[in-house]
Amino acid sequence: YSELKSSNDGRYLACASNDMSKTKFWILDTQTGKRKGYLREGHRLERIYDQAYPIIDWNEAVGRFMVIQEKKGKVWLYQIDPNTGIETKTEVLRLEKVLEMDVNNDGKQILFSAIANGQSDIFMYSVAARSQRQITNDVFDDRYPSFWDDKAIFSSNRVNDTVDQIKHHLIYAPSRFYDLYSISLNGDENKAMKLTKTP
Repeated sequence: YSELKSSNDGRYLACASNDMSKTKFWILDTQTGKRKGYLREGHRLERIYDQAYPIIDWNEAVGRFMVIQEKKGKVWLYQIDPNTGIETKTEVLRLEKVLEMDVNNDGKQILFSAIANGQSDIFMYSVAARSQRQITNDVFDDRYPSFWDDKAIFSSNRVNDTVDQIKHHLIYAPSRFYDLYSISLNGDENKAMKLTKTP
């Protein structure tokens, strides 16, 4: 079991199980003790298996768990109500793989660390519009995004603060270390502010 998340009031707990490539999403009601399973995927196989999915976060604004799952090479976003089950299923287009996500407080936007065109970058996804805007676009690994007021905080092995130098991979080799960065989500700048400095 992995990816443990809870509702803000602590009543509902969610997690993912991965039994040799056979995955499932679970919700436990701590008041009743009842457990429900959803999104069963795959088969038990004697081989190295992908433990990246499902990815889970809680949307306090609508009282649902947001779940990213991959199926037949496509990325899907599910909204699952603890009482009624799966409410919506939406394909997330133009992303090869989602690595992490964070839902903002009003439930309207989601930050993804995702792979597109063979590199990991930060994207902001609109739940209503069902589309995303790319925040970073370069060869550095950008991971673990989180909302921070009107900014995003993320971890990166970048060696400069410019976030769209996709064509300069031969000039800027990634660092061996990861540090924290912040960047405005208003789309008015292409630089990230470095918050930590690994010796």
